[in-house]
Amino acid sequence: MEVKEKRRTARLDCRVPVLCKKGTIFDNSQTVDIGEQGIGFFSQRFIPVDTNMVLEIALSPKADPL
Repeated sequence: MEVKEKRRTARLDCRVPVLCKKGTIFDNSQTVDIGEQGIGFFSQRFIPVDTNMVLEIALSPKADPL
């Protein structure tokens, strides 16, 4: 059975380290994909859909995080 894509915009595969912050909780993670309207990443904790978070993405080992 084929799964139908429900996203409004395309996502691109993207595997980079990311630091997630929700409230006072920090979580080191890794992205799965990224697109115009969102980002997919792994997390050790449950995060509900549409949760506002602060993300710090390391694009290069020598660059400052975004």
